[in-house]
Amino acid sequence: MKLFLSTIIAGCVFTIFARCRPSQSLTTPGTLGQNLGVTDCDSKPDWTARNFLKEDCYVSVLDMFLQDYRPHPQAKFDFYSSLYPAPPGSNRLQTPKRYTTKSCTLALVMLYNFKPAELPGTFRTGHLHTELATFGEIYTTAQRLQRNCIVGQGQGGRLAWEPVGQTKSLGVFFWATDSEINHDPRFPNRFTAANHINASTVDGFVVHSIDR
Repeated sequence: MKLFLSTIIAGCVFTIFARCRPSQSLTTPGTLGQNLGVTDCDSKPDWTARNFLKEDCYVSVLDMFLQDYRPHPQAKFDFYSSLYPAPPGSNRLQTPKRYTTKSCTLALVMLYNFKPAELPGTFRTGHLHTELATFGEIYTTAQRLQRNCIVGQGQGGRLAWEPVGQTKSLGVFFWATDSEINHDPRFPNRFTAANHINASTVDGFVVHSIDR
């Protein structure tokens, strides 16, 4: 798998928007600045680390594209918080779910796990602990955050987040792998199967990673 990813990355990582970008008709683009999430590429000090390289985020997005978007671009999945039992049905994925490449982690986390004061930008209350969303929507959001915040905010870039899903209760986050938030005990890194599409529904967490 690493050899396959390395081959893909060599030709695609710096042209991910041109060659790996799905058709716009298959995705649901969002808008930065709405009162439902990201405003001006918001982040917090505990999301960063000294060794963060924004180039690693290209590969984290590509990892999600290969692992989850490409096989299931428009299938709806029921994302749920690890604080609650799994909802009924087969298309269910436990959060947090991470895609980690060296210094950059792309994380899917239920906003139910956060208090309003914990997240920067506009944050409404009343988030649910489950959310219906597609990887088409998630991938498009991750690309937009990468383009507008991580790449589009100068040499160092800006980490950011944005909500997705029918009720906007699932958050798409970029943060540094060595950051405080990535080691928060509420978001453990356990290698089991509950948030892997092609695995059983045993409770746990999966971290997709490259060269960790």
